[in-house]
Amino acid sequence: MGDESFNNNLSDQLRYDLDLLIEEKRIVNKRIMMSKETLNEIPSTHPKYSILKDNIDIDQIESDELQFKIEAIEERIKSL
Repeated sequence: MGDESFNNNLSDQLRYDLDLLIEEKRIVNKRIMMSKETLNEIPSTHPKYSILKDNIDIDQIESDELQFKIEAIEERIKSL
C-alpha cells in the first residue's frame, strides 16, 4: 500500500508539474508569435529590430527546453 500511495502522490505531482510546463510553453509560444508579428511590422533598420529578433531566438530555445521537459515528465508518468 505504501508504494502505491507514493506512486499516486508522485503521479499527481508530476501531472501538476506537467500542466504548469504546458501552460508556460503556451505563453512562450504566444510571445514568440506576437514578437514575430511585430518584427514583420517594423523595418529591419529599426533600432529594436535586432533586439526583437534575438528575443525571438531566446524564446524559441526556451520553448524547445520546455518541450524537452514536458516529454521527460510524460515518459516518467507512463513508467509509473
